[in-house]
Amino acid sequence: VSVDVTNGSGCVSTTQIAALVPDVISGGTVNDPGSTICAGAAMPTLSSTASAVVSLFGMATAVPVYQWQFKLPADPGWTDIGLPTLTGVNLVTGTYTPAQTTLFRRVAFSSLLGISCDETPMTTGVITINVDTNRNPVITTPGGILTICSSDPLTFTGQNGVGGDTFAWYRNNAVMAGQTLSTFTATPTSLISGDDIKFEITTPAGCIYDTTVRVIVNADPIPRLTTPSAVICKNDTVVYTASNNGVVAGSTYVFKLDGVTQTAADGVVGNVFTTSAIATNTIVSVDVTNGSGCVSTTQIA
Repeated sequence: VSVDVTNGSGCVSTTQIAALVPDVISGGTVNDPGSTICAGAAMPTLSSTASAVVSLFGMATAVPVYQWQFKLPADPGWTDIGLPTLTGVNLVTGTYTPAQTTLFRRVAFSSLLGISCDETPMTTGVITINVDTNRNPVITTPGGILTICSSDPLTFTGQNGVGGDTFAWYRNNAVMAGQTLSTFTATPTSLISGDDIKFEITTPAGCIYDTTVRVIVNADPIPRLTTPSAVICKNDTVVYTASNNGVVAGSTYVFKLDGVTQTAADGVVGNVFTTSAIATNTIVSVDVTNGSGCVSTTQIA
């Protein structure tokens, strides 16, 4: 830029200033960790391996300014992460946490005395951070039941695993040996009330996702069936008395004669069954149901 100065005497002199705009001639490089991270985990630091280079044109104070950007693979454009900074050569872990597979790059602008007017910024290569898909595991049971009686089995099914995943089951955070399928059946009496059952999925990337359900186990009744005499004669009237381990209240009783349910018309009153229909090898049984709905049966031949 020059100027001609003419004074009143018509004399002319000229001076000039070279207006040079520094440009970034290299965006530098950043280490690609080649990472796959687990869903929700912090990504590794993207570390600079070479800073950007600015063409100084004799202006020793011109420096590069850095702006980190990201985009999803299908997005058309890039989005800035924070503001441009002189010291942002690295994208430090925790600065940005991708929720899915995401592309990153570092853009370098030239700056002179805090002013940046670089029309041709330079970038590093694109770095891809792969994010493992959260399996969001779910445990289901038949009918959604998690309250059982102690004599009941219960099948747990773990859902949302995909090909290549491996599975494990835990009871109260202790791994259950041999349970490596997506289903697990607890055998009768193997669970106690308050047990936590956890289903764990490990992905090929080594990411672990799990979910837990709690089981309520109600005790079965302990049926008792008594009669005054173990030996009776044909056509004798016999009285059978049932209880839940000696306690009558709180339970209901269903008497059966050779598998046929007996009613009040047959001599049933509450926990007592009076009958004259006993013959040789007749089996008298009673189903005792407690207040939790659990049922146990005993019999006398």
